[in-house]
Amino acid sequence: MNSGSITSIVVIAAVIMSIGGVHLMSDGANGSDYTVLDSADKLAIGQVFTKTSNMTLMSSTMVYRITDIENGEISYRIEASSIMNDYGKSIQELDYFLPDSYNIFDYTDSEAIPEGVTVSQEGGVYVINGTIVDAPNTTVYESLRITYDGTEVTNAEGKITEIWSYEGDMSKAVTDYITEAGELKMKSGTESVFSDTIGVQDFLGFVVTDFSPDTVPPTLTVIESTGRFSGVTVTIYNISGTYTSGETEHTWENVNYYVYNGHILKIDGKMDGMVVSSLLTITA
Repeated sequence: MNSGSITSIVVIAAVIMSIGGVHLMSDGANGSDYTVLDSADKLAIGQVFTKTSNMTLMSSTMVYRITDIENGEISYRIEASSIMNDYGKSIQELDYFLPDSYNIFDYTDSEAIPEGVTVSQEGGVYVINGTIVDAPNTTVYESLRITYDGTEVTNAEGKITEIWSYEGDMSKAVTDYITEAGELKMKSGTESVFSDTIGVQDFLGFVVTDFSPDTVPPTLTVIESTGRFSGVTVTIYNISGTYTSGETEHTWENVNYYVYNGHILKIDGKMDGMVVSSLLTITA
């Protein structure tokens, strides 16, 4: 996979998670009460807003749980996760693992190895295992193998887990590295859980993304129709064609937006050759 493909995936992932769908028939029920989107007055304790997205390389979920409503503010809990389904080009280069870089301790110096970590050497390969605890941060190395000849790193493979945890909030990132033909590749997954508050009138704008066909690039073709989706009448925008973002050309094939009162409930179709789907659900 080349860097252009990774750029496309990042763009598509941003589009999907901003609009929130799994592929369903346009009149199929999914247990959601989308009339909650009619007014902030319909928001209630216990409601759960879930956004899921699936594509060739990446899947992700965001769950917003309303835990309290008081004095014009909503308290909510977010549970978010994402996972790459295959290896792609890493945003880091191999020199990320140089022993004198800021990113890792000097594994070539026995006195610089942190407590809780072991480093064994097999020729020019350094094998790192163990856990570094520096509250609220924790870093876990699992069979991280770095080939270093004293000047450059020519190979890196293994897993690094980074965890941040404080007063019930948590974020976790697990990255699995491999090197192919001198290129560093990665497969990663993330999890996070945290709580926050926001004004009642601002909550829907924070969780749900609005859509207007006026925002569609002019080189794309938009066909508008209406239908039923899980108990409400929606406007369905079918979008196809190509457009350019920066120096990258993107192709959309039968990408469908399901929109209720300006709010996006679902998307499905094909973007840059990849089948994508996303869904917003609202349950009590």
